[in-house]
Amino acid sequence: MEKNLIKSPALQKEFLRISKHIISESLQNIQVKTKDSDSLVHSLRKKVKNLRTILKLLQKEVGEQFYKKNNFLLRDTNRRSASIRNYFAIFNLVQSNLEHTDTEQTKEALLLLCLRIKTDFENIKNSIDYSTIFLHYQSQLEKYLDHLSKLNIDEGRFGVMKAGLLNIYVEGQNLLNLCLKTPTHDNLHEWRKSTKDFYYLTNSLSPIWKPVFQAYSKEIKLLTDLLGDVNDYFELNHYMQSLVDNPYDFTMLLDIIDTNRQNLISDAYQLGRKIYAMEPDSFASQFKAYYSAYKKTC
Repeated sequence: MEKNLIKSPALQKEFLRISKHIISESLQNIQVKTKDSDSLVHSLRKKVKNLRTILKLLQKEVGEQFYKKNNFLLRDTNRRSASIRNYFAIFNLVQSNLEHTDTEQTKEALLLLCLRIKTDFENIKNSIDYSTIFLHYQSQLEKYLDHLSKLNIDEGRFGVMKAGLLNIYVEGQNLLNLCLKTPTHDNLHEWRKSTKDFYYLTNSLSPIWKPVFQAYSKEIKLLTDLLGDVNDYFELNHYMQSLVDNPYDFTMLLDIIDTNRQNLISDAYQLGRKIYAMEPDSFASQFKAYYSAYKKTC
């Protein structure tokens, strides 16, 4: 959305404006509820993640105490809806596999799995008070908005902003290298979170140099999608392994899931090497050059 893009060189104030817009939009979505409850939870979780990314970028600017207090507040906001997110994700993943499968035996197995997940999801939802979850989101977001409103940001400290973006870039680069050496679920999960941070920021910064940043952010978004599917396949595998009472043998699907996951990881490595190909100093210098050129046009 256009309102989530910077509009001036005063990056710190722009990201504060974007944060306030995200909160305002979230509160409005909670009040109006134009989406079904599960989709609304999914949307709110992404918005809170975006808020945490911006807070991470501004960490040095806002101070360690403000950062820790509000990062905990936002993290807690999403924790209550984690189980909904996981079931929502694995159900959609199985449905996607079902739509792209030609083998009748596999289709039958996926359909049965889909029905089982749906049943378990409905049981989980019956024990969840969605109104309480949405009230919690509303309360936490209103608190965070109040905290942001009391901030006094110095818009001239570009070096701090550049350092924040560079830290997120280097974090993703280091996690890619770690995953190449030790491809554990935890490492891949951390890399996924880091690439999401990088995507949210490059997308918001795209007006600095649209032809470059828009293409770059699209590639990063693709990487986050790949790693998101990697994570969801892991969660699906974990769920299926827990079905000790299930009468149907899903062994065949476990093999397919593992193959799909490994293929996604391979694709993510290939794209990740491209996205994080630059040396950190070169990345920082290029960002500064783009920003300087953008500043002259404003």
